[in-house]
Amino acid sequence: MPDNIMTGLNSISVDFDVWIDPAMGTPYFFYGLGNSSGANGNGYLFTTGNTFRTSLSLTDYTAKQDIQPSGAAYELPRSAWEHVTYTQTGTTGILYENGVEKARNTNVTITPGAIGGGTTTADYIGRSLYANDKYFTGRIRDFRVYDHALTLTEVQDRANEPAKHWEQLQELANYNCALAYFNDPNIGPVITFPSDYAGDLDNLQTRTDWTDSTGQTPTSWPTPTTAKSPLFTAAQVKKITDAAYEQIAPDADETYRVSVSYDGSDRMVVVTDAPASVTDPLLNTYPGQITLQAPQPDR
Repeated sequence: MPDNIMTGLNSISVDFDVWIDPAMGTPYFFYGLGNSSGANGNGYLFTTGNTFRTSLSLTDYTAKQDIQPSGAAYELPRSAWEHVTYTQTGTTGILYENGVEKARNTNVTITPGAIGGGTTTADYIGRSLYANDKYFTGRIRDFRVYDHALTLTEVQDRANEPAKHWEQLQELANYNCALAYFNDPNIGPVITFPSDYAGDLDNLQTRTDWTDSTGQTPTSWPTPTTAKSPLFTAAQVKKITDAAYEQIAPDADETYRVSVSYDGSDRMVVVTDAPASVTDPLLNTYPGQITLQAPQPDR
């Protein structure tokens, strides 16, 4: 990130979404704002997931001040998206997980702007300021640094944004008669339309009277990647869906479980526990257009 990102700051917030790979080794930083001297950190602000904490120091780890949950060491969950926020103003530093306060220290004497005397040339995402630490393995998205401490309400709003965006994506897809919508881990939200869709993919329509589950009307909507299905019209999707239910569960027969969806690319996905003797005629009727999957076990 840019040098000197904390110059003059008496308050700060660092806010981001993170997905930690289960094979991530330790120690590591999600981010480090500060300086290095040789192989060691030399004044910094960082957050890590093992033990989940934020730390500040004007020199190295021997002089650090921690904001971390009390009691036994707490590890941020892996293999799941987590929202992390650190806020600091005055002598109070607060660490949040998914909008919920996990730790508070009211005796923080180091201001962000004091680190390096305002000069920081090792401001990193996914990298520690110690040369022998691990690089971060996983995903980090929507990384933000504020020059003030977010309020609890603002932290919760930030933590809830992914769920709100998913609702908005669903509404965009349904209102514009899409076939599928999903979040791609590399490019973000995607909406797929029928191959014969005649609307403008670059200017999706929105309902001005729509509200989300919290009763709010969006001031801005997601900007998904849009594409047409390489194979299916809306009529073809309905035809295959109807055929799957007719073949596997005729007249609502509950002998076998079945659900049908479109994966957004080139296959219809039929989830069923029916044997091959039941599903093979369906595959033969629609060659290369259907993928069979077994149901997930009940939990």
